[in-house]
This record gives sequence, structure tokens and C-alpha cells, in this order.
Amino acid sequence: MTAGAAAVEVLAGMKYRQVVVAINKNAEAPIFSVADYWLEADLFVVVPELVATL
Repeated sequence: MTAGAAAVEVLAGMKYRQVVVAINKNAEAPIFSVADYWLEADLFVVVPELVATL
């Protein structure tokens, strides 16, 4: 399965979502078009910082 095919499946799976939060280093990431909140950043840097803050 290619990355593009996986992205389509993920988006289809979010059909009944309440809130989508996306973190991605790629400013052109397709997930940003459906996310309610998004951050252009490295997931492995940002998430530990968020957890430490909470």
C-alpha cells in the first residue's frame, strides 16, 4: 500500500470525527485540509513538550 492510499483510508475513517488535531512537518500535508487544529512541526519534538506542559 502506498502512502497516498493509506492517507485516503485515514481520511475516510475520520468521517464521524468530532475534532481532528494534526501535527506534521510538511506544510502541504493533506490532513491539514480536514483538521480543526493543526501545527506544522515535528511530532517527536512537540508532543513531549505538550505532555510536559500539561
